[in-house]
Amino acid sequence: AIAIGAAVLSFAAAVFYFFNFKKLHSELSGIESQKNNFENITQQANDAMLVIDIVNGKIYTANPKLSELLGYPHDTLLGLTVFDLHPKEMLNRSSEVIADVWEKKGLIYTDVPLVASSGEILPVECSAKVISYDGRPAILIYARDIRERLKMEKDISVKNKIIEEKNKDITDSINYAQRIQRAILSDAN
Repeated sequence: AIAIGAAVLSFAAAVFYFFNFKKLHSELSGIESQKNNFENITQQANDAMLVIDIVNGKIYTANPKLSELLGYPHDTLLGLTVFDLHPKEMLNRSSEVIADVWEKKGLIYTDVPLVASSGEILPVECSAKVISYDGRPAILIYARDIRERLKMEKDISVKNKIIEEKNKDITDSINYAQRIQRAILSDAN
């Protein structure tokens, strides 16, 4: 009877462990699927993305768009800090922005450009948010290249200035014609 009871308990334990293992395996598969989906989304993003350490600015991770934008191989980016990606003369402002992001838990800014591996200064619009990464506080930054936008804004500004000058010329011509007309009509009376 004791042997039968032990066998039943062993069988019950085996069944229990089997179902728990199956449940755990299913949960792990779900987590792996979510991880793959997240990685796919970040890999396909149109904007550059990086996650940095809140204290020293070390780049924890970055998507391929950042490598493409700046011209750095992915492995090289992971050995840099966010401060390496900003112009040296703007390090104080860069530090201030990181502090502001931390205080406000997020920030959108355009006043700190990025520096490409070629040395080219790239104007960007950044959206930064405080997150937890690997159990530590970090900052997630999305950086959008705004060179084309700035070029279009400049073109629009130049064209608006031309239109304003032409409007002024037309208004001045109309005012001059009205003055002549008044002078002629007053002489005729």
